[in-house]
Amino acid sequence: MRSKLRCPKCECKQIMHVPVVRDNGFNRLMVECRTSFFGDQEYGEYEAYICRACGYAELYVKGVQGIRIEQVDGATLIDGEKEHSTPYR
Repeated sequence: MRSKLRCPKCECKQIMHVPVVRDNGFNRLMVECRTSFFGDQEYGEYEAYICRACGYAELYVKGVQGIRIEQVDGATLIDGEKEHSTPYR
């Protein structure tokens, strides 16, 4: 929805953008969020795109390249670009 500004479920063109998604305790939802006191570099916060007709929502993580995978509990990188070495495809 972020790039096409159209709901993939119902084709509605009214999309609401929520720049910072918060939990019900008014804290930011985040994946290893970092903010800098000396610059504008922030990453790990969620933003949402929500269809106004059916309520379908997509979450995106801001600045995903800045997230250090080893710092996120339980996170692993799945690289679909690499060839699988198993005979089962």
